[in-house]
Amino acid sequence: MYPSESFDIAALAISVILLASYHIIHITEVYLEQNEVFNLSINSKITDLWVDKYFNSRNPEGMMEVIHALRNTVLIAIFLGGYTLESSYSLMSPPNMGFLPSSGGSSHRRMAASMAIDSPSDIGNIVLIICLFSSFICWLQVLRNCIHLGFVIDGWDGPVIPYEHVSSGLPTLPSMQIRATCPVTFSLSERKAKFCVYAKFLARNSIVYFSFAFRFLFVSIPFGYYSIGSAALLASTCVVLALEVLWDYQLF
Repeated sequence: MYPSESFDIAALAISVILLASYHIIHITEVYLEQNEVFNLSINSKITDLWVDKYFNSRNPEGMMEVIHALRNTVLIAIFLGGYTLESSYSLMSPPNMGFLPSSGGSSHRRMAASMAIDSPSDIGNIVLIICLFSSFICWLQVLRNCIHLGFVIDGWDGPVIPYEHVSSGLPTLPSMQIRATCPVTFSLSERKAKFCVYAKFLARNSIVYFSFAFRFLFVSIPFGYYSIGSAALLASTCVVLALEVLWDYQLF
């Protein structure tokens, strides 16, 4: 093993350990609510206030704010999610890693040869692909929660149609029947309270997955710079960690 290759492996290991350790510690602190100044903790509480404000006011201006917020979040998730997925597949295709076969010849032989990890830079590319795919999955969760939230915030005070009026000719499951018939027995105030709790759950999930999606993007940056060299990897790791600490602890 050449000295330069040993330095590459050490730089890669240091970057992975530093980035993974910081985020594991930070997410653990947020989960345990040990510090109220964390941006993620504050944003989670703001979403509760945002949902309460909408359910208590129900004015047209508040409805427009909700629509704009959900629309902007969905647009961001679609744009960045598509970008991360496209980037992941481009990295997995030849001549980068070769996880996806190219045309011509035996695809199985080509993939077996190209998937061999010959240098530390190949490991860096694998970490980069994992981060981008993880970010894509988080953006999908943001989309899922925002779309559900859009239905919840505008449907709690609508007319209730008994289940038997809409179930004719449709396949039924016991769980479907329970969920569909429960609102009939609830008063408007009870429905409002239950929908409000569910809306808070969806809004918090959106904030959490939104944060994780950006974190995976930030973590992927140093491994993109790894193509320049190990020094660029270490330098970009320090810059990303500094930005994350400044943001998470509101030190800027």
